[in-house]
Amino acid sequence: MSYTSRSPVPVHPPHSDRIREAAATTLAPDRTQVAATALAEVVAALLTEPEVLVAARAEFDGVPV
Repeated sequence: MSYTSRSPVPVHPPHSDRIREAAATTLAPDRTQVAATALAEVVAALLTEPEVLVAARAEFDGVPV
């Protein structure tokens, strides 16, 4: 499989062989659902609980809360 781009920056495949192989397994849809649900719960908390956003920003910036 080859990847091309008009950009002068070298182009790399979007995923490794291991990731592509894992995505083809029977476990992949369930694992994807678990990951998507977890991500959605984090986003919901960040949007609805201001203190969670403050704590996340402080941790990201390396500032103690």
